[in-house]
Amino acid sequence: MILDLESDEGWAKVMDGCDFLLHLASPYPFKSPKDENEIIFPAVNGTNRVLRYAKKSNIKRVIVTSSVAAISFGHSASKNTFDHNDWTKIESSSKVNAYIKSKTLAEQAAWDFISQENNNNIKLTTVNPSAVFGPPVGENITGTSMDIIKQFITGKFPACPNISFSLIDVRDVAKIHLECLENEDSINKRIICSHSTSIKMSEIGRILNTNGFSKSPDKNLPDILVKALALINREMREMKVFLGVETNFNISQTKEIFDWQPISIEQSLLESAHSIMDIINKK
Repeated sequence: MILDLESDEGWAKVMDGCDFLLHLASPYPFKSPKDENEIIFPAVNGTNRVLRYAKKSNIKRVIVTSSVAAISFGHSASKNTFDHNDWTKIESSSKVNAYIKSKTLAEQAAWDFISQENNNNIKLTTVNPSAVFGPPVGENITGTSMDIIKQFITGKFPACPNISFSLIDVRDVAKIHLECLENEDSINKRIICSHSTSIKMSEIGRILNTNGFSKSPDKNLPDILVKALALINREMREMKVFLGVETNFNISQTKEIFDWQPISIEQSLLESAHSIMDIINKK
């Protein structure tokens, strides 16, 4: 059965008899739409809908997939390390796009839901991953993260904007979700699932380039060019506000609860790239 975040149809049926719920779905486009509510409404309303039906089905244990997007954006330039206590400041509109708003508001909606007295029998954990890479399941590489690697290895990026972001492997994200179900120390906590330090796009290109993907760029696109292109290109306009920004995460809580060491960034990138290239070569 296919479920829709914006429709009630089918939710009661699929939750009937369930003990646990993992809510992973949320819109994640590569480019922000002209109307930010195209992303925000299904993210927030979908989260509330899922939790309402979880309550009706007496599901006690719920894991909601949030994001570091709900943690680390909209803060002052002097702050570059974040932990599970931090929340994105969505009022800083120049640095907070539609996707970031959607993840922040959706997670806040989840915590608000269970804070209500008649809903507090639900035990909630949110998992907050950074950008998720790693080999795909099957041959669908249309997702945003897979598309980024595809553009690297096929030479679609002529050079890299001076932008950094944090990564995590999809297998670590899956592992943490499942371990949250078993580990009561994770209840009522926000679990950051990320490497602690960010990586520049040019470093991603270098890793890929030096490991056989010769079309991957490893040079930076001059900031002045990104700013100029931002005048006419919406994608560059969104990138412009993150030029030179590096974000780090304090993941000590995650390591303490789960005795966890993430898969290396290099392994995750290379296995992503090899899987994508194999799929491309089959077509």
